[in-house]
Amino acid sequence: MKKGCSSLYYFSLTNKSVTDSSVRFFILSVFLYVAVGALFSAIVIQIMKKRIAVISSLSGSYLYAFRINLKRDRFSLIILNGTMMRGELPKEGRYSAFHEKYIEATHPDDLKKVQEMLSPEYFMENLTAERSSYQIEFRSKIKQDDADYVWSRIKVILLRNNVFGRPDEVITAKKKIDEQKRNDEAKRLMLMLALKRAKEEKKKKS
Repeated sequence: MKKGCSSLYYFSLTNKSVTDSSVRFFILSVFLYVAVGALFSAIVIQIMKKRIAVISSLSGSYLYAFRINLKRDRFSLIILNGTMMRGELPKEGRYSAFHEKYIEATHPDDLKKVQEMLSPEYFMENLTAERSSYQIEFRSKIKQDDADYVWSRIKVILLRNNVFGRPDEVITAKKKIDEQKRNDEAKRLMLMLALKRAKEEKKKKS
């Protein structure tokens, strides 16, 4: 084979090898792009399904609920039942600022508990895959200018973790339990009275 022909032959083989590598790299890139896209879509769908399921479970019995993005320190109102709180609750804003106002309306005896357990730091430290929700009961004013405090229960639910497995998005839902607390207190007093009478009867017989 002549020198010119052998050089041309070598070039064509080398060029074919480079082309094959480029094609393989292109196919692999497309495959990875599709795989990552499918995985991302599956994660988004899973988050949306969980979000819908959580909101559906809360919408019937809770007064209102917020979705809180911890990274951005933002909240948005997602549930509002009835007209009691209409116009009183912000639809969105900075959660840290809202939390401060919430603390102002809390009963002094429950202040420390609310300050701690409804803080972003507490969410981050205590919400895990094993403990994806918790509840807190306390007394607060429904409106800032109210004279009386009422009992409420707030349920905190982990909605989504970040890439490091730490809470990134949570839901807080509030329910009034003032009537339930009054009933529980009435039952407790009746039980104490019944025990007191039983002791007196036993003392008389002895």
